[in-house]
Amino acid sequence: MSYKTYTAFVRPVSDPGENGIDLVVVPDEFSFGAMIFGPIWALFHQMWIIAGLLAILYIPLLFMVNFTGSGLLFLGLALLVGFEGLNLKGWSLEKKGYIATGIVGGDDEPMAMLRFYQLLAAKEISLPRFGPENAAPASHAPVSMESAGTPGK
Repeated sequence: MSYKTYTAFVRPVSDPGENGIDLVVVPDEFSFGAMIFGPIWALFHQMWIIAGLLAILYIPLLFMVNFTGSGLLFLGLALLVGFEGLNLKGWSLEKKGYIATGIVGGDDEPMAMLRFYQLLAAKEISLPRFGPENAAPASHAPVSMESAGTPGK
């Protein structure tokens, strides 16, 4: 097997099990499944927005059979989806509330997950803080009624 790098995405879970996080590792590599199957691959990975956008791009190319360059356009789109498919998966995970936490390595996904937990236990990777106390502060200072003035005074 070959050693690969993975991007680790975490999010808190409502029913905390062993550690209270949901971990997904996404490999940093070319995706043959994304290249060959395109929108179907995206649907399989529950990437609804990406699947819709790919369908919008693929369907017109299927009807352009008489156009000489349609094969090259289709091949170019398929290669682009193959190279960027797993980056789009990471983007889709971020839209679902996951946070990219770090980069880990391993021979396969279970080894990368194990490596993530080892690095977490060794405090070489830290989890982001979740919860309302870590929300971004308001962009303006709160205004009290006394400082705002009252009509009729």
